[in-house]
Amino acid sequence: MIPMAFSSVLTVLTTAFVAQANIPSVAKIKSIAVMPLKHRGTATQDLSDILGDVLLYAVQSQEGGYRVVGKSDIDAMLGLEKMKDAAGCDQTSCAVELAGALGVDSIITGSIGNLGDKYILSLAWISQKDGTALRRLSQNLGTDQGTFDKAVYQAVQGLFGGAAPASVANNAPSDGKLGVRIAELDAALQQQFNLPSDHYALVRRVVPDSIAARSGVQIGDILISLNDADVLSASAFAASAKLMPAGSAIKLKVLRPSTGETLTLELTKP
Repeated sequence: MIPMAFSSVLTVLTTAFVAQANIPSVAKIKSIAVMPLKHRGTATQDLSDILGDVLLYAVQSQEGGYRVVGKSDIDAMLGLEKMKDAAGCDQTSCAVELAGALGVDSIITGSIGNLGDKYILSLAWISQKDGTALRRLSQNLGTDQGTFDKAVYQAVQGLFGGAAPASVANNAPSDGKLGVRIAELDAALQQQFNLPSDHYALVRRVVPDSIAARSGVQIGDILISLNDADVLSASAFAASAKLMPAGSAIKLKVLRPSTGETLTLELTKP
């Protein structure tokens, strides 16, 4: 006969084990909806929109073969007004209902706010199955907005359980003094904008007050052509830019996913 005290302990341990076993595994997640970031405190709508785009690209860059649904997809599925309502969703039950409507098995929600002069990014990855928070993370972005994009990538890597990706590390392809860090274009964006699978490059970071920043280049821009020659890859763009002598006139054609616009930007290499 099992003693009463031991039986109680065994019951508690068994209950805890079952509860843990019922928590959905991240390994079983196949699709993710990334919601627009909410802004709090002194954080502006523009800042949350820009970092929301970076968040989407960071999630798309993760290994695992996830189907990732972003703002434009949500708008197309739900309509603009319903998307605005969804963006303000703070309750877990609301997130579960939204994930079900979008046909995904998980959803990432987040907010950007300030604590004194520092900005804080908070993220939650929620399972559609039962509303369980698979993972939560709070990232101190610091005070320099020029480094926020890298901090967002680090936050997403932490959410997915890894280290900072090479595409935003110090060895990312650079541009030869133009002031951008770039990476190869991922398959999701290629498919979304019907782009060639072996062309173009994605702007991962824009150095504040650089020639690229002053000319209007933004994080998330897709580099289409350099002086009317197609950008074949991030590495090819970096090599071409480095070979240009100082003072060269540069014409960049970019696609801006956040608006769908194709822009031509002119700058001079310093």
